[in-house]
Amino acid sequence: MVEYSQLGSGTDTLAGSHMKRVSSHNILYSGIALIATLYLGVGIAMNRDHLLTLSQSLTSYKAASLFISSVPTPTPEPTLIISPSPTISLVARKKTIKPQDSSPWGVAEKVDDVTYTIKVGNDAVMTTPQELFNSLNNYRSINGKQSLNWDNTLATYAQQRAEHFKSIGSTDKHSGFNAYLDSGDGFQQLGYRRLGENSYYGGPLNGVHLIEWVFAQSPGHNANQLDSQWTHVGIGVTDTSANLIFGGEGM
Repeated sequence: MVEYSQLGSGTDTLAGSHMKRVSSHNILYSGIALIATLYLGVGIAMNRDHLLTLSQSLTSYKAASLFISSVPTPTPEPTLIISPSPTISLVARKKTIKPQDSSPWGVAEKVDDVTYTIKVGNDAVMTTPQELFNSLNNYRSINGKQSLNWDNTLATYAQQRAEHFKSIGSTDKHSGFNAYLDSGDGFQQLGYRRLGENSYYGGPLNGVHLIEWVFAQSPGHNANQLDSQWTHVGIGVTDTSANLIFGGEGM
């Protein structure tokens, strides 16, 4: 029973009683603290085991990661490169076609002072000296001129000239004839004081066509074959050429 007789004594008594009560609490607190300590220890132990397990897992994961990372990178399969088909080069080959001859048929076109060209249709065969001789005299007769006589000396020289044209593939614009008369004593050898020449090179023509289609279309050639002062003629022929040598005023 607690008495409040003096403050000092009461304080002491109260203090003693209080100390006892504190001791009980202390025991309780100590128990609780012990239990907490044990729980904490157990928790720490469990956490330690958990951490150990976690550490082992991490180690295993790291090892696995390292193992995975150490797996060699797969070698990529070679890429199939398809080369394009070879380019086909198209080469255009040009072929030049000669322009068609626009000159009119049967019209003599002058090339120089003594040469003419004319477009005529060819015959099946070339004329002969005799046929050409007959065609010449017939043409002269039609035009009121006397007939010419045949001269073998003139004919021999005319044949030489015709063969020369064939060999060179053209006429020589009377250069050989002039040279023969000027420096080769041609007048004396042929036996005439006046001499003339009509020359032809080209495709085959019969006598009438050569006289009337070709020579008659050229003023100079036509004047030669119709000249009234000629008395004789000699003719030479090949398959591509013809030559007429006219003579007048025999020596």
